[in-house]
Formats: sequence, structure tokens, C-alpha cells
Amino acid sequence: MRFSCDSCGSRYLLADEKVLGRLVQVRCRGCAALITLRDGAPEPPKPARLWFALVAGEQRGPLSDEALQREVDEGRVLSSTFVWHEGMAEWKRLSDVPR
Repeated sequence: MRFSCDSCGSRYLLADEKVLGRLVQVRCRGCAALITLRDGAPEPPKPARLWFALVAGEQRGPLSDEALQREVDEGRVLSSTFVWHEGMAEWKRLSDVPR
């Protein structure tokens, strides 16, 4: 099965039998985006969600899911950091928000 990363366009090849009848998640080697494959076909992309985070009293954002994850990985956003995206009623700690 041939597929590509929706975020950066990197192309990949994966044996069909590894995906057939399963849900498979692969991390892009180019940009670290999560790619979800099902029954040999890519899952439709999720609608873009833009995050905002309160870091040291200042609002950061808008941040894509990937950019927010980078902020977490690099230690600038912690599980105790308050975050918000459209559709949320109020700011919540990152640890209390499903992603």
C-alpha cells in the first residue's frame, strides 16, 4: 500500500497484509505527524484544530496539533498548562483535555 503524509507530503510503502482488517497508526519520519491507515486506505483527515496555551502568563497560539505536541516535547507546555481550542467552553489543563 502506498500512502503519504498529509502534513508534509512524504511518501511511504507498507505491505497491504499489515493493514488489512486493522487500524494502523504510523508516525511520519519527516515531520512526526501521526498517519492513521485502515483496511488499506488512509483515514480521512481530522478537521484542523487550533490550540492556544497560557505559558508564563502569555497566550501562545494558534498552534496546530503537531505544533502543540512539539511545545510539549520541548518542555515549554506542561500537563499543568492551561489550553483552549474552539468548541471548548473554558480553558483547561492540558492533562484534562483529550487530544
